[in-house]
Amino acid sequence: AMGGVHNNQPTGAIIGGVPAIDVKTWGRAAAVYRRLPEMLKEIRKLRREVERLAAGQ
Repeated sequence: AMGGVHNNQPTGAIIGGVPAIDVKTWGRAAAVYRRLPEMLKEIRKLRREVERLAAGQ
């Protein structure tokens, strides 16, 4: 497979992902992908709790 980067990158930059991003940023994002469903459930739970608390005031 071949890929291309459509903008200038600093000399020696290591990039990854689609679209291409700095490899450190890509690595951090890749590390949380598997936890996204759990994180979404927690966000929804917290949102409901905030709404409940706000309604009580």
